[in-house]
Amino acid sequence: MAYKSDEEMARRLQREFDEEARRAEEAEDSAAEWSLLMPHSSHKMSDSSEEEEMMKIRGRGGRSDVSFSPCADSRPGPSHKSPQGPQRQEDGQAGTSGAKPPCRYGSSCYRKNPQHHLEFSHPTEGDEEDEDDEDEGSEDEEDGEGRESRKRKGEEETQAKKKRRTMQRPSKPFIDRLADSQPFGLFLNKCYSVEGTYNDSSCLVLNDLLNPALGKLVESAQLTFLVDLKFLMEVYESANVADKPLLLVYGEICPTKKIYRNITFYKVPVRYRYGRHHTKAMFFLYETGMRIVIHTSNLLSNDCFEKTQGYWVSPVFPKIENGEAGISQGESPTGFKRDLLEYLDAYQSTHLQHWVDLVEMHDFSECRAVLVASVPGYHTKEMKDEWGHIKIKRILSEHLDPSLESVEEQPYSIVQCSSIGSLGKDAKEWLGKELHHSLSGGYTDTDANPKICVVYPNEEDVRNSSEGWEGGSCLPYRSDVDNKQRWLRRYMRCWRSEGRQRSRSMPHIKTYTQVTPDHKHAYYFMLTSANLSKAAWGVLQKKGDQLFIRAFELGVLLLPKFVTGGTKFRLPLSGDPDITLPYDLPLTPYSPNTRPWLSDLEKKKRDVMGNTYKAPQ
Repeated sequence: MAYKSDEEMARRLQREFDEEARRAEEAEDSAAEWSLLMPHSSHKMSDSSEEEEMMKIRGRGGRSDVSFSPCADSRPGPSHKSPQGPQRQEDGQAGTSGAKPPCRYGSSCYRKNPQHHLEFSHPTEGDEEDEDDEDEGSEDEEDGEGRESRKRKGEEETQAKKKRRTMQRPSKPFIDRLADSQPFGLFLNKCYSVEGTYNDSSCLVLNDLLNPALGKLVESAQLTFLVDLKFLMEVYESANVADKPLLLVYGEICPTKKIYRNITFYKVPVRYRYGRHHTKAMFFLYETGMRIVIHTSNLLSNDCFEKTQGYWVSPVFPKIENGEAGISQGESPTGFKRDLLEYLDAYQSTHLQHWVDLVEMHDFSECRAVLVASVPGYHTKEMKDEWGHIKIKRILSEHLDPSLESVEEQPYSIVQCSSIGSLGKDAKEWLGKELHHSLSGGYTDTDANPKICVVYPNEEDVRNSSEGWEGGSCLPYRSDVDNKQRWLRRYMRCWRSEGRQRSRSMPHIKTYTQVTPDHKHAYYFMLTSANLSKAAWGVLQKKGDQLFIRAFELGVLLLPKFVTGGTKFRLPLSGDPDITLPYDLPLTPYSPNTRPWLSDLEKKKRDVMGNTYKAPQ
């Protein structure tokens, strides 16, 4: 079969090997489940090798082989219509030409399948240097001009190799980068297929968060929606902490739960239709204290290593010295401890009581973030102000700059999300009357058209992404919903992130902010698991006396008053930024006839990988 490129052939073969490896792993697991209980010495974590570890554990070409039942966050995939791969050579032969095509990952390949190494070449760093030596040895046979040309070419190639290797190393150890990130504590993730993200000091890989330099881990808890258990345990094994007690709170899990003596499983029950446990958070208990991480990624390899995700990483909260545990002891100026305990109590589960006790025992006074959560239920009276978008409205009305109400040029809100729910017949119904009103601290007129923009990728954004159509696997917005709210398109903006070099990494991150018209300042920044939907943020009922929420969500709200002591955050266009958003300002409007990414519509146009897209059934 003819291929357009070696890379296309490699992709095809890799998919075949992935499936073969998956079957082999399943067979091996069924015969030796006990081995998963033991930490592996081959998984050692160090700051100098975090990219290599990332490539080892990302697994199966960056795709998760997890299959979940249909849901709003399910993962549709592309229809690979490239020709079938060539027949594999017998006895390890590479073909009549005698030359094996190079693996797309080069010397950094994480694959261990012997057949893969038989069919693709993998030059090591030493091989590259040997090749340079061979080139130098042939210079005697050339004239002076030829030798000089080859010397320049060799120097350029050497510099290019050094540059590639350098991009795979962090500029500083993660513990130092974490210290530098305070008091914000904000990170994006490094995306495997987007090299520009490798050397961003404000990016991390998942196993950074288990690095022993951050503290000696005693136990942990992972709260998430979707989890690939095998992948998660590989991450823990990479840090040699797979044997530590772990509480796993989740919505959906795959593969089928196995017997892990150190893991407690808790599947959160769904109380209402369209509800789910959508929270993404990590709790780490060290010998020296406790750390909280609130983020946006499902615990799937593709989510963690290919999609744009956001992380808020707290400082270590020490144990209260006098031993007096309680809600009022060790509280932060933002009320974070009380809000976190209230959120954990809302699960009404004995599985989480242990962590409630641990939170009570620690001092959160150094926390500068406000916790913003949603929990399922009909919330009335004073409890209505504790959850969802009404909580945001209350906090902003109390702590935003009071002069905001009287400024001549009103700021506008920006919602950046990976999914959109049914919002009503027009912009005034819920988006303006409720959500935008809350996002502005109650300063806007609920009857006016909202000054709000929604950053959500369009079809071309996805087609040209680093994964092609597969980049849309984290964007489950559907055509039946879009058809009922075409009015929303005039508020929609493209996903552009040239400043963070991740325009080609599709966003699973969710952020909310309010910026000045000149794009130089922001009044706050919020990172959350909550998408643009009534299920996540809640909808007012009974003439505003009741807030109905369907989902568990969790996020952090950063306000200048608590973080920097000012009234606004400086953005990059100010020249001296406090904070950099995950997307570019000014925003890029949709061009005429552009439609948002809709996961249930087939795409006949080929993506950057040469594939068309077949909608999931």
